[in-house]
Amino acid sequence: MAGIIRERQVLRGDILVAFGGGAGVEHLAERYRDEGKPVVPIDAELGAFNNDGNGGSRFLHERALSDPDAFFRLRDGAGSAAARLSSLRLRQDSDSNTFAKELARLLADLRPPSAFYVRLLSTDHENYPEVERFFRDVVDAVAADRGFTPREMGRGNPDRAFMNVEIFEALHRAGLVVVDLTGVRPNCMMELGYALARRRRVVISAKRGTTLPFDEDKLPTYFWADVGTPADRIRSYRDWFDRYSELPSLVE
Repeated sequence: MAGIIRERQVLRGDILVAFGGGAGVEHLAERYRDEGKPVVPIDAELGAFNNDGNGGSRFLHERALSDPDAFFRLRDGAGSAAARLSSLRLRQDSDSNTFAKELARLLADLRPPSAFYVRLLSTDHENYPEVERFFRDVVDAVAADRGFTPREMGRGNPDRAFMNVEIFEALHRAGLVVVDLTGVRPNCMMELGYALARRRRVVISAKRGTTLPFDEDKLPTYFWADVGTPADRIRSYRDWFDRYSELPSLVE
């Protein structure tokens, strides 16, 4: 039963802050990390209820100090993750107010979850200029306003030597997947299927006039047109985004 409860917690939680514990906390941390969600382990001498595991949050804290990026990432300019984590030690003589402020500041400086873009990337496709304007003028603004870090292949430094590996690793751990099906590219359909199977939060769009390979009422889709002012286009997409970005996954 405890394992089932932890799986439910991972689906509904955004950040794990670990104090003490044992094997259960260690398992929960691994599941959060697999989902791409931040784990902030505290060096606290609290122990475990069943005296199991490798040390719970203290064990995780030591691991995180050697590889902070495997547990959480900070916003640019927020300082060294390892240095800030090393100050989060809870002892009997710790000043609770100072500790709480340090922890709150670190949580506030966490990098927002990623919004991974699945979209037409072929520059010689006739619809590419309009798709590019839609993402740069509209999607970027709404995603950032709603607390996500936009991520798109071909922008920024790659994490892997092979693009396919990087794409599916990003999909696997994305906080949100933004799928635009303009052009109905097979790769986009495959990536949409992976995101749905992974129970990611997904929002779907396409240029007005696109014929989708599924009934649009089964998977709500925003149809956009490259007309109007940027402010009007942002407002329209943001209203739709707010209605459909929190839908439950296809399979609970």
